[in-house]
Amino acid sequence: VFGQLISVTTLFISLHLAEDSGKLGYEMSRLWLISYILTASALISYCVFFSNINKGYIHTFFTFETGGQATVRNFRALEDDEMKAAAVFKRNKNQWKSIYDE
Repeated sequence: VFGQLISVTTLFISLHLAEDSGKLGYEMSRLWLISYILTASALISYCVFFSNINKGYIHTFFTFETGGQATVRNFRALEDDEMKAAAVFKRNKNQWKSIYDE
């Protein structure tokens, strides 16, 4: 989501710079229209996506926790050794290297 926001921001900045240069002339109005349509369609698709997914998973799209941190947190939250192994060993070794001795 953050990457899309940066892309849209960059698009509008680029269009403003191109408009200020005056090299594109009448084509600028068409480019602005296309950028508005693309931005609106991306916004609509995000709204549809977030309204259709399981509400319990929405928080996973807006977190600063890395995959490795989630692996360690899940490992430490579990009591059963078999479940701990299943939660960790299916992941990349770099994600659970810090808890190897546990």
